[in-house]
Amino acid sequence: MDIREQYEFGREILSLAVQLRTSVYDASYIELSKRENAILLTEDKKLLKKAKEVEVKAFSLKEFFKQ
Repeated sequence: MDIREQYEFGREILSLAVQLRTSVYDASYIELSKRENAILLTEDKKLLKKAKEVEVKAFSLKEFFKQ
């Protein structure tokens, strides 16, 4: 990732944090999951709810292993 891509990624994270009214830390996990089309596994209920609000595939460990 070059410097321009890093800058744009940072802007997307900040924008998402504002949109979801969450921390930049949590938004970074959500944005990375979106970008990589990856499943987000977390036991953080707030993070799980926020990720699902923006249609990121997110599961608690219990939900994930039930599948």
